[in-house]
Amino acid sequence: MIIIRFENGGGIQVNKNRLFATKEAAEESIPKAKPKPVVAQQRGYRSPYDYWH
Repeated sequence: MIIIRFENGGGIQVNKNRLFATKEAAEESIPKAKPKPVVAQQRGYRSPYDYWH
């Protein structure tokens, strides 16, 4: 664990694997979300929370 101190006296603890040399390296480590396939809405079952809109 590494402690990052702020000028106002506060600080946070982070793991070494959460620190990156550049912003670009940090952005590359974020997994990309896969787009969800479009699925037609089911007509047979209706939840009680599906109001008549």
